[in-house]
Amino acid sequence: MKHSPYLVALVCVLFLSVPQFSLANGKDIFSILPKEPKVGETITVTYNSGVEDAKLKDAKEMDVQVLIYREHLYNPVNQPSLLEASMKREGNIWTGTLTLDDARAKYLIFRFRSEGKKDDNDGKCWDALVYDKDGKPVEGAYLMRGTHYSGGGYFIFTQSKAVKDLAKAKEDLEKERELYPENWVASVTLWNLTSHDETNEAVKNLLRTELDQIYEKFKDNEAALVPICADYDRIGDSSKAQQIRDRVMSRNPKGIFAQRVRWSYISRGENSTSQRIEMMQKYFADFPNVDPDERENKLNDLLYAYLEQKNYDKTFEILSKLKKQDGMTYNSIAWSLIEKGENLEKAVEWAKRSVELSRNPDPALRPPYWSAKDWEKNKGYNLGMVLDTYGFGLFQLGNSKEAEETYREAYELTKGGDADINARYVECLVKNGKYDKAIEVGFACVKSGKNNPKLLDHMKNALVKSEGTAQSYDALTSDKKKSFEAMLVETEKSRVEEMKKKLLENRTSKPSVDFMLNDLDSKPVTLSALKGKVIVIDFWATWCGPCKQSFPYLQKVYEKYQTNDKVVFLAVDTWERLKDYASTLENAKKFMKENKYTFPVVIDVLEGKKTVERYEVEGIPTKFIIDKKGNIAFKGVGFSGPDMVEELTQQIELLLAESLGSLGR
Repeated sequence: MKHSPYLVALVCVLFLSVPQFSLANGKDIFSILPKEPKVGETITVTYNSGVEDAKLKDAKEMDVQVLIYREHLYNPVNQPSLLEASMKREGNIWTGTLTLDDARAKYLIFRFRSEGKKDDNDGKCWDALVYDKDGKPVEGAYLMRGTHYSGGGYFIFTQSKAVKDLAKAKEDLEKERELYPENWVASVTLWNLTSHDETNEAVKNLLRTELDQIYEKFKDNEAALVPICADYDRIGDSSKAQQIRDRVMSRNPKGIFAQRVRWSYISRGENSTSQRIEMMQKYFADFPNVDPDERENKLNDLLYAYLEQKNYDKTFEILSKLKKQDGMTYNSIAWSLIEKGENLEKAVEWAKRSVELSRNPDPALRPPYWSAKDWEKNKGYNLGMVLDTYGFGLFQLGNSKEAEETYREAYELTKGGDADINARYVECLVKNGKYDKAIEVGFACVKSGKNNPKLLDHMKNALVKSEGTAQSYDALTSDKKKSFEAMLVETEKSRVEEMKKKLLENRTSKPSVDFMLNDLDSKPVTLSALKGKVIVIDFWATWCGPCKQSFPYLQKVYEKYQTNDKVVFLAVDTWERLKDYASTLENAKKFMKENKYTFPVVIDVLEGKKTVERYEVEGIPTKFIIDKKGNIAFKGVGFSGPDMVEELTQQIELLLAESLGSLGR
């Protein structure tokens, strides 16, 4: 489970959108002055907690956060930055001031936070374009807002409620082109947005003509030609794309176009590890002036290629030379070895270095769009993860005493929220003869739902060893065993009741979107035809790690209800990177057969608007539980662990218990 440095939940994510520009009036929650902010100006931000829809009515303190978009998204190393300011209160009015001192600022997004809560305008946030001294939006302002409307926002800031508005996106991109006709990014982005789902041949021919015009206009701009070439490939004109590549690379073999084309070829995954290493080494020799941040990212790819070869000396050589010494990089490498029990002494050495770096991480590692509070919180979580790696390595080397102390800290930092860490900590306590403590910690994990079968086995082992009278748990007959089992039952019952309470609080009733998709036998399945049943819809893909981790648990729930004609499961295979329907279908069949899963699968459409988009899914796996009236009752994003079985079961049971006639929501 090791470990993404910036994501706590396991989920495969696409970019989100941040629509709906809104200017404030006297009744609005949000307002800014000046309304047309310029670089160098001080901006006064107001939040009115007295407005009915305000989420932070009872706040005792409040911060405003402003995400500053600075450049277009084709720049691979550019990232938004964040401004923060504390706000002061007079009655219901909160006011804060910020200085917009970033010379590259294009577009601003605002949200408010207070004591762990936030108001982000239901995921849309509030926003403002940046203006020049003549009162005109700066170049890139409409472009960035249009990109947001089309679905290009930063999920870590906007979260998961934003809604796309493609009509507004096109409108803003057209405005950008009118104001700044030399902005090639606006032209390419608008073309892609218009052409993406087009199936009409006449329209496709017009779009091809427009792409030719874009190429002629920007044929001497190497940065523009990178996506333009990709667009020719996408519409099936690979010969034109190759002509462009040959022309540009012969004219400037060391330019930005040559750099990106070369790396794209290396990254395709069609070559062996040895070939990729050789090509990467040649890339660094041929392009010594690559942007430092880009170079750092590419060196990481070379590092992992050496690790794949088990060339640990080369791996460590590159690791020690990286400009940014990130503990999570050391951790990822150490875990890949410790998990397999390979080269343990070297792996534990790297894990120890990971712990040292993670205790005091380099401030330069903080993403510019992260708040100081989020960074501090994430530092603690990351330290918990690397301590787990280090503890696991120590335990395998036989140093259970130091491993116990390491696990204890990991358990505390993660607040008992990781079932695997919890199980390893309990196992270590048992190994060190601390049986009562092992059972105490184990029950706390069971109560929170952060346990797994291994943890329960370790708890039972602790009980056996504490009794000292039997060889196995099943052979125990003491009152202590009866008390232990009664506590397990009561703790689990309490946890389930708490889960039911939270599920009822989160119960929604939003109309579902009807669809007709083919199953693996190419038979159509129509959602509306299933009205009156409880339906579990799970969006997934065969390449998605969290999806695959969740499937054994989905299979368990499916088997529980497969004979119940009032419950239907539909796993929607989507976002596959395959060329056509036939290959997508065969890929899904192969995956299901190899893994021996039996829950029903349907294939998302490959042309037109996908079902996953109609359900506004931002990351997979995402589940929608549909009630008997055809409304969305529950939504779940990502995979949080084995407690998925109980949660999904309780959701289904709650909806089965509802009578069709009583659902008047």
